[in-house]
Amino acid sequence: LYYMSPEQIRGEPVDGRADLYSLGITLYELVTGKRPFGGDSGYAIMAEHLQKQPVPPVELDPRVPAALNSVILRSLAKKASDRFGDAAEFR
Repeated sequence: LYYMSPEQIRGEPVDGRADLYSLGITLYELVTGKRPFGGDSGYAIMAEHLQKQPVPPVELDPRVPAALNSVILRSLAKKASDRFGDAAEFR
């Protein structure tokens, strides 16, 4: 549940942008040592994916480069259309 994209949670069709969302979660966790979304139940975790904006990584660790902060936040956009279109663009 920690790595599911909002569209997966809503039961909508998914494409590679859902994988880039999961990659963004992983990068966030690697950079900050924390998950951007959590909760004490499956429902709470899913609700955070759908409703909560993550704390920008740079606010948790000011050493995070601005470009990396931007990449992570874009990959965690709630709407798939606001994320990177594919892995090449993400790179």
